[in-house]
Amino acid sequence: MMEYPFPLGYFEDFIDIISHFKDIFEVITYRDLDWIDDADKENFYPKERAQWLKYRDPNKIYLIIQHDLDSGIQDAIDMLNYEKKHQIKSVIMVLIDPINSRLVKNINKFNTYPCPIDIPYLSELEKKFFFEIGYHGNAYERSHFNVELAREIFRADLKYLRKHFSIQSYCPHGGPIDFNGRSNGFIDLPPEEKNRLKWVLIDYRIQFDGIFSDGGHYGVKEPDNCDLRDFIKAAKPGGRYLIHIHPCYYARVVTPSSNFSGTHWYEAMLKFYRANSTKTSFWNDVKEFIEDNYATQ
Repeated sequence: MMEYPFPLGYFEDFIDIISHFKDIFEVITYRDLDWIDDADKENFYPKERAQWLKYRDPNKIYLIIQHDLDSGIQDAIDMLNYEKKHQIKSVIMVLIDPINSRLVKNINKFNTYPCPIDIPYLSELEKKFFFEIGYHGNAYERSHFNVELAREIFRADLKYLRKHFSIQSYCPHGGPIDFNGRSNGFIDLPPEEKNRLKWVLIDYRIQFDGIFSDGGHYGVKEPDNCDLRDFIKAAKPGGRYLIHIHPCYYARVVTPSSNFSGTHWYEAMLKFYRANSTKTSFWNDVKEFIEDNYATQ
């Protein structure tokens, strides 16, 4: 049974904030960056970073919102529609035929689970609303940890996805690990993709001034430091920040997480959204902080 530890309203209120302060926050995607043929992922794309620092607006806070669709499109629909409604674009990393990690770990069975991709819907987001569709690669797990087969699957996935989307960004899925502790990120980009496909996160990545991620919340070590509100307040003008989201963790009806139990911000969040109040926002302190610290137009 899927567990949803975070209220969907928590994310929607975040979108409300950055939508309200569009003169301060600029939401971009990886496609918006000037890559100037930078293929040096081992050094975190230094030429792209230099180009970025040269042409960014030092008065704006730049955000990339990346959604990893680990359970398919159904858990992301409400989030994506809310972004679309507020004219906020994001990066959507699609996953193909994922493997149940727990079964691999416990009984060495490679059973897949449904992870549907709604091609017409995502295509509309990409073409009409400027969302970016990326590849959330899991070829190594689907090959049952066979390197050569994984490379074939990687290429086949790209060929299939590019029939429908302009795939330019890549982020490996966590997924199960082999007996040597290697997971999907072990498989390198095909040689012919070095200049075309950008490895933007996990193992390699582009350079950010800060990264917020809800990934791995089941094993989080510092739950007090996982409040997105604090991350947004700490962001500085001229900086580029990643908001890394897994939509499968968010719902209207929440299953409280034992990992965050007793954490002040988390308990306050659950209490606020259970009350379902529309008169105030859980993000009011962030709104006041921005108004106090940044001149708005």
